[in-house]
Amino acid sequence: MPEIKNVHILMMGRDPGHAKIGLQKLECDVVHIITSDEMAEEMDHKSMMEEWASDLGIEAGGIHTIPNSELFSAAATGIVVAVVLSIIRHETNRPLMHLGSRHEEGVHVDHPTRKKDDDVICGFFIGFTGGTNLMAGAAVHAANLFSAKPYYIARVPDGDPDEGEPIVLAPMNATALLSAAPNEAIKDLLQHPKGRLFSRDIETYILITRLDYLHLASTDKLEDPEFPGSGRWVYDVSEEGTLLLEIIAERRRLTEPPERQGGDSEEESGAKEKVDSEEVDGPPDSSDPKMGDLTDTLLTVTQEQVPARNELLAVLMERWNLEGRAEVWQRDDKRTLRIYFVNTEDESSKPNLYKFHEEKIKVENDLLVKEILDSLPYRRDEDAVARIISGDNEFELMIYLAKLKFERMGFSFGPSPRGSGWGRTGKKRA
Repeated sequence: MPEIKNVHILMMGRDPGHAKIGLQKLECDVVHIITSDEMAEEMDHKSMMEEWASDLGIEAGGIHTIPNSELFSAAATGIVVAVVLSIIRHETNRPLMHLGSRHEEGVHVDHPTRKKDDDVICGFFIGFTGGTNLMAGAAVHAANLFSAKPYYIARVPDGDPDEGEPIVLAPMNATALLSAAPNEAIKDLLQHPKGRLFSRDIETYILITRLDYLHLASTDKLEDPEFPGSGRWVYDVSEEGTLLLEIIAERRRLTEPPERQGGDSEEESGAKEKVDSEEVDGPPDSSDPKMGDLTDTLLTVTQEQVPARNELLAVLMERWNLEGRAEVWQRDDKRTLRIYFVNTEDESSKPNLYKFHEEKIKVENDLLVKEILDSLPYRRDEDAVARIISGDNEFELMIYLAKLKFERMGFSFGPSPRGSGWGRTGKKRA
C-alpha cells in the first residue's frame, strides 16, 4: 500500500514563531525552509529545524536561500517558484509528469504526487506567513501551479506567540470545480449551508464532498451516546464556501437564459430524447450501446484504499494498474448500479480475474436492500444498517452497497468518497 508523506515548504523571515504552529496542527512529515541570504546569516535555521524534528517527530529537510538582490527584484516570483519546484523534485524524484492531471469536462484536478523509488504519495503544503509580501504572493502562485495547499498562520496581536490557527486556502481550481456543479445542488446548499450529510440528494452530497476537499466545508460524525460506535454525519459549509456558491449562482443568473437556470434546457432535453445512446457524442467512457449513459460516479477505489495487511490485493492492483468504480448508468428510464475495475492505462482492457468481475444491479430500492442484506459481513453494526434501510434514501443505499462490495474484496474506506468522479460526465436525472 502506498505511503503518504506530507511535505511543508515554509517562507521564513525574521519572526519564526508561526512556523511550528502549522507543523503541529497540519499533518507534517518533512519540512523545508525558503529564506533570504541575510536571514540565513542572522538566524540559526539548522538548530531550529533540528528542534522541530525532535519535538514533533518530523524530518528536517533543506534550507534554501535566495540572494537579497534577487529576492527584491522583478524576477523574484520566478525564482521562488523555481526553488519550490526543486524541493518537489527532490521529494518525489520524478519529472513534472508526476502531477498526474485528470480532466473532468474541462475541469483540471491534480492528484497528490508520488515518489518513484519507494511508491510514496507526497502531499505538499506551502506556508506563506513569513518573509516579504512578494515571497507570500510567489508562494501562493507556486502552490497553485503545483497543486500544493497554501496556508497562513493567524495569530491574535499581542497574544500568546505560540498560539494561532492555520488557514488553508482553497486551490486555484476551486472555481472551476464549483462551476461544474448543477444549479439544483448550489441552490440546495445556499438554502441549507449545514445539516445532515445523507439527507441531501446525490448531487448536493457530491458537491459537499468537493467543498470539503477544497477546505470550503467540513464533515463530521456526531456520536450517539445511546449507541456507542454509531452516529450521524453532518456537514457545514464555511462562509467562504457560501460566498463562492453565491458568486457562481449570481454569475449564472446574469449569463444563462432562465430555462437553463433550473437545470437542463428544454432544447437539450428534447435533443437527448431524440438521439439514441449509441450515437451520443462524448468521452468514450460516458456512453455505451447497452448500458446507456453514465450519469454519476459514486466511488472509486485505488491502492490507497488497500490496508497494509492485504499485500496480495495491493500487488494485483498495481500489476494491472487497476481502479475500482461504482457508477450509475441510465438508458431510457432504466438505471443500473455498475461496479467494476478498469486498467487506468488502457480502459479497454479488463482484468481477467474472477476477483475483479463486473457486477450490474438494477436501481430499485427493494433490490438494493436485498443486495445489502446478502452482502453484509458477520457482526456488522445492525443498528447502523437498520437506519440506512429505514431511511429509504436511494443514494445512501447505493453508496452503502458499493462500499460493502468493495470491503468484501479487502478495501477500506474513510468517512467520505473523495475519489468521486462527480462532474465528469452526465447530467442530473430528471
